[in-house]
Amino acid sequence: MSEPVVIWWTIDSLRQDICSVYGGEARTPVLSRLAEEGTMYDARSMATWTLPSVTSILTGERPEEHGVETQDDRLQPGTPTLPQYFRNQGWNTLGIVANPWFSRRKGLDIGFDRFYNITEDDSLLSQVSRAAVVKHLLNFRTRTGGLSLDVDKHPSEPLIVDLAREWLREADQPTFMMVHTQGAHSPYNSPNNWNRHRDEAEPLRADYLNLVEFIDAQIGRFIDELPENATIIVTSDHGEALGESGEWGHKNEKLDILRNVPAIIAGSTPNFQNKIDHIDIHEWLREDIIPTHGDEARSNDLEEQLEALGYVDGEHSV
Repeated sequence: MSEPVVIWWTIDSLRQDICSVYGGEARTPVLSRLAEEGTMYDARSMATWTLPSVTSILTGERPEEHGVETQDDRLQPGTPTLPQYFRNQGWNTLGIVANPWFSRRKGLDIGFDRFYNITEDDSLLSQVSRAAVVKHLLNFRTRTGGLSLDVDKHPSEPLIVDLAREWLREADQPTFMMVHTQGAHSPYNSPNNWNRHRDEAEPLRADYLNLVEFIDAQIGRFIDELPENATIIVTSDHGEALGESGEWGHKNEKLDILRNVPAIIAGSTPNFQNKIDHIDIHEWLREDIIPTHGDEARSNDLEEQLEALGYVDGEHSV
């Protein structure tokens, strides 16, 4: 497709300092390539868990402003969201999500023309093409945890990448897509042959590093098919504690590592200082990217409407 494409890709629970592009242990050559083509930032998330963090990404507001701070909260209907801003300017808006908090029941599908959440909708295998399913099965060892009925042992990233690529191929107008994968969220189950890191003393940390390297490779599969005029943002909703101060996961809001997240932007790049947060990226898209391409998107819509009415190719005269 020749129309502009903007991708916001959020990797769940990916802490910044673990990635090699930020000097960490996990090899992330794809993120390094994106950083070379664009810009990397020292970013902070708005919260230490998914629901309030993603809601801030969507609304451009802090949790105390949008009001989605606890498990019982829901985004109020009518709240403007980033996909809604894009859609109002003629963009196609797509969302592919693998987290139960980024969901319709929490009101976070507002503004998406097409929204798929693997925790709410039909099986991911039923969403992708037959060719993608066959390829997935043929690459069972490199993409999954082997012959197991435990769904947690089978990362969803490979099929999410396949689905995202298929949706982009179908798009025939400027497109904004949000992808949120379970990424580096526990349990840290990477495919069987992604096991470069082994540490008997800290096996969970080693598993996390292996999973991050696998995720980096999957993002590479996605960006290899992006058009030249695409802008991609890769970040995380929050970090992850890996034994620091005896903490694991992302429950202790006082840990800075839970808010320090990667942020790499390639394609169109903003004029940011090095230290940013997710609201900065939201505002840049809304204030700079959407207006820049908005006229083009509306022009395409008008041309399609005129063509449908027969006012193109000389069928009618005006």
